[in-house]
This record gives sequence, structure tokens and C-alpha cells, in this order.
Amino acid sequence: ITPVLPLILQSSIDNAAGRVDVAAARLAAPFPSGTFTFAEIEFVAIAPTAGTVIRFERSEPGRSDVTSAGGSILSQVVDSPPIVIAASTCGN
Repeated sequence: ITPVLPLILQSSIDNAAGRVDVAAARLAAPFPSGTFTFAEIEFVAIAPTAGTVIRFERSEPGRSDVTSAGGSILSQVVDSPPIVIAASTCGN
């Protein structure tokens, strides 16, 4: 979570379910605008994979959203299809 949204409302990780829930807010001006980093999450792979989708939740409970003054202002979310490959060794 970055200083842009300093009030952490929720921060939980469920490895068994493969779920990360994060919610943060700013209750007083200056309110964020434009492009900014909300959170950074680092994943550590346990095995190679042909592809594992990291997706945003589109339904309740836990729907991914951005709100202002109580209303949604999120126009689009895009899932990310990372591919984990086997580590290679370098000739150092």
C-alpha cells in the first residue's frame, strides 16, 4: 500500500485459496488523481506452469472496484496472464 491511500481497510492473503484482498482509502484532501501505484505484490513460484491467470474479482463478495463519494468510478479491469518458467543457471 502506498502513501497515496494511507488508510488500510483490509489486507489479507489466503495462500490455500490463492486470494489476496486489499482495500485502502484516503478520507481527506488531497485525493488521488491520474495514474498511481496502489500496491505491489510479489509472487514466488513453486513450479513452472504453462500459464496462471491473475484476475480481478468481478462479482460480490470482494468485487474489484475504485470508488469516489460512494460511487464506482472503475471503468475497466484487465487480468494478467503470467507464465512461470524454470530457472536457468548463468555461467558466472
